[in-house]
Amino acid sequence: MNRDQSENRVFVLGAGASRAVKSQAPLNDELLYKILERHQQFRVNKLREFVSDFYNISYRGRRWQDSLPAIEDVLSQLDFSLSEKRPLSSVFSLPYLQVVRDQLISGICKLLRTNLDNKEGLDKVYRFMRMLSDRDAIISLNYDLVVDSAICRCRNSPQYVDYDIPIRQAINRQEETFAYKPNSPFKVFKLHGSLNWLYCPHCQTIDVTMEEDGTINYIASYGADQLRCCPYCQVPFESVIVAPTFLKTYNNTYISQLWRNAELALSKASEIIFIGYSMPDADIVLRCMFKRAYYSGSTHGDMRHSRITVIDYVDPKKKGQGSYVNYTRKRFEKLFREVVYDDTGFECYIDHGCQTVAQSIS
Repeated sequence: MNRDQSENRVFVLGAGASRAVKSQAPLNDELLYKILERHQQFRVNKLREFVSDFYNISYRGRRWQDSLPAIEDVLSQLDFSLSEKRPLSSVFSLPYLQVVRDQLISGICKLLRTNLDNKEGLDKVYRFMRMLSDRDAIISLNYDLVVDSAICRCRNSPQYVDYDIPIRQAINRQEETFAYKPNSPFKVFKLHGSLNWLYCPHCQTIDVTMEEDGTINYIASYGADQLRCCPYCQVPFESVIVAPTFLKTYNNTYISQLWRNAELALSKASEIIFIGYSMPDADIVLRCMFKRAYYSGSTHGDMRHSRITVIDYVDPKKKGQGSYVNYTRKRFEKLFREVVYDDTGFECYIDHGCQTVAQSIS
């Protein structure tokens, strides 16, 4: 089936999209274990101590990871205590809990950088990018740099990603600065922040970490546990990461702007394609935005909703089990009613020219 070139599509990429092209990409339920497993390398001893004491976890035995709490539970517990200024005990004081939280966020950054800062799978992402037009857009729910790196390398000249927010400048590994001029053909909305963004709370600006040839750098690759300081005011940079917690906050001005612009793009889309995202019930803010944009789109002139396509992957062996229930599909159908669902995976979707298997043979 040939695509109508006048259409505009929005691709929503979840953690499963990165996992599909990068086999080492961790999913949310693997993050805490993989961070604690490398506690010495990542310097997260306070985090390890807190998880052991507060959640009564013993790091002995071959299956200790099965006893770990969800990373959302840990971060939500920390965020609740810090926001309420309520220590958990005389031992777990507010300064202590802040250190634990900082180590957890740092661990996430270092893990993603360690596992994903390589060229594995980028050819698949290149092919995906080349099939997108300037009428399309990407909404990434990941803060890894898989998409960013592919965009910057998929053409002969350096491509600077259009994040749809003002970028003050770029900083390379030698701490030299240079102008950042977005020139990618489509926008990338990173709703949960990015591991190459540095925010100066004094200047209220964002810098990106990269080289002039377009090579994207993870902030964790700059060699210091503490983020470096803004070259203009010497105030320490902050990472721009919306952590996987049930108490997600979107207070950063740039993150708020991204959400508004992403919702507008969704409301105008002829098709919204969800890739590697399960629409969990806990993502209530995202679910509300998606539904609001979907409804708003039907009020723009022709009263037609955007087409909803879901690209998922289900192991054929699992589908053959009589007790198998596809909860991901059920959640999407409850939210949008009419859904085109394809469970053959992101790689297969790319192989068929960004079409579902059914579309490619019709």
